[in-house]
Amino acid sequence: RHLPSTNAAPMMNTALWKVTYDEAEQQSIVTSIFERACSSPDNCVGQAGKSDYQLVGSYMAGISPVLKNPAFKEEKEWRLIHTPMIMTNENNAHSVFGTSYKIGQRASNNRIITHFEFPLPTPPKGSIKEIWLGPRSLVSEQDVDLALSLGDYGRVAIRRSAATYR
Repeated sequence: RHLPSTNAAPMMNTALWKVTYDEAEQQSIVTSIFERACSSPDNCVGQAGKSDYQLVGSYMAGISPVLKNPAFKEEKEWRLIHTPMIMTNENNAHSVFGTSYKIGQRASNNRIITHFEFPLPTPPKGSIKEIWLGPRSLVSEQDVDLALSLGDYGRVAIRRSAATYR
């Protein structure tokens, strides 16, 4: 399995990852990133005197979406991570490499979020057992229940997490 990374090759920029909630496991992952990227524990300077911190940063950016506060472990979340290469030229025109999915943007919490529209098949009725809403989610349980009904997903348990953010 590879770290999700910005890449023009679809096989390298898309991966399904299980979220890691265990702090000891997270620490082990971060330690292994430094061990892999740095020439020695006390010196993160690689070949020809170039700093390996850029490599550490790249690895950390790749793995950070799947490291999550242990308070959310009840979610048992999996994340589909898709990071194709987006390039902008001097005229501010962009090109996207490594994807056939439509790029889009949405506003959320005073930010612009870029995303790709990834079509998901409708799961068989009864295959979704429960949905967890985050502690700050403004989505009501009634709206989720109606969306599930309109999509013909059947009855699904909807829970709200009591976890706090760090």
